[in-house]
Amino acid sequence: MQSFSEYFDRVAGGAEVLFDYGPVPVLPEDEYWRTRAGYLDDLMFHALLRPLIDVPRPLLQEGQGDTWTRRSLRLTTLGEQMLAGQAHWLDQAP
Repeated sequence: MQSFSEYFDRVAGGAEVLFDYGPVPVLPEDEYWRTRAGYLDDLMFHALLRPLIDVPRPLLQEGQGDTWTRRSLRLTTLGEQMLAGQAHWLDQAP
């Protein structure tokens, strides 16, 4: 695995790119996913979603399906309001 500086020199052309074009990503996209795949698998992703679903005023609603991996998700009205900045999660007392 190459270091960031090796990646930066090879792909981005070194410090001149920062001067000419501004900020660049710290990790290349494939590197980003490779470093996170070790702990954010399907089960962990599901665990992170449950607190947005299993509360009195959920942000997400699950569709029908035999297993959770086959269920669709949609934003609830509250979820849409939160994304629009019209509601705040802490006000919902989750």
